Amino acid sequence: MWSVSIAILFHTLVILLVAGHQLMYLRDKVSLVQTAINEGESVLVTLASQAGLDDLLAKPGNVTLFGPTDDAFFELPMEIRYALENDNLTRLAFLQYHIVNQTIHRSQLKNEATFNTLSGQPIRINFYHNNTVATASGRPIDLGRVDLNATNGVLNVLDGVMLPPIGSMADGCRQSSQLKTLTTLLIESAVIKDVGTLGPLTLFGPSDEAFAKLPKGAIDGLLKNTTALQELMYYHVVLNTYFRAGMETGSLKTLSGKYLNLTVSLDGVKVNGANVISVDETVSNGVIHMLDTVLTPP
Repeated sequence: MWSVSIAILFHTLVILLVAGHQLMYLRDKVSLVQTAINEGESVLVTLASQAGLDDLLAKPGNVTLFGPTDDAFFELPMEIRYALENDNLTRLAFLQYHIVNQTIHRSQLKNEATFNTLSGQPIRINFYHNNTVATASGRPIDLGRVDLNATNGVLNVLDGVMLPPIGSMADGCRQSSQLKTLTTLLIESAVIKDVGTLGPLTLFGPSDEAFAKLPKGAIDGLLKNTTALQELMYYHVVLNTYFRAGMETGSLKTLSGKYLNLTVSLDGVKVNGANVISVDETVSNGVIHMLDTVLTPP
């Protein structure tokens, strides 16, 4: 009786192993389009078809698709979703930013690694929290669903939608409607060149309203003291890229050589007590977060 049961169990295990192998084989044999659909990315596939990129994702080749799930699309602000649905230039640029013209496997995903996309703009990879959290341009990578091989490349699943960078950190400041004072001070201090060319960097940028809270005459005084102005600007810039997903309570070294103290809680993120009021503005050499208060160097 026992021998019969063991024989049946062994036979069942063999069947399961063979079936599992065949399932993996079948999945490996489908295109990126079908692989994406299998992983719950029908919205992405629909947008790709509308943009004329479905052929690229279906024909033979070696590309990597960083594919956001359907849930990730539904979490986008309404204005971005509207643009993706109704403006083909926006749709095309967005989709090209999610495609790299080479296969990228898990072993190639390193902290601060960058990969140029079909849009010409780089995706930046970051790892945080002892490598348990990974992001692509600030959006969470599902580490349980990377290296999904297709006939024409690899799919790495994202739990968020990447937004193409608007240029360098200097460009991001210049184009922001809420960082006009900061931009002026970066230019006057000549720090604008560093934040435009160095990297990777994280900028904690005080908003115009934050600067408006300074005592009367404070900004004029800074403009007359280049050394103090440069120190203030460098104190708001941190080495390396820290997206919101990678922030944790602790200290970060700035370009001034001094440190910022971060406090992360359910209420949000504070830097030296200042509130982070906007996060994850992706730029080509890092990321910009916005503060409600100007930081004072110790």
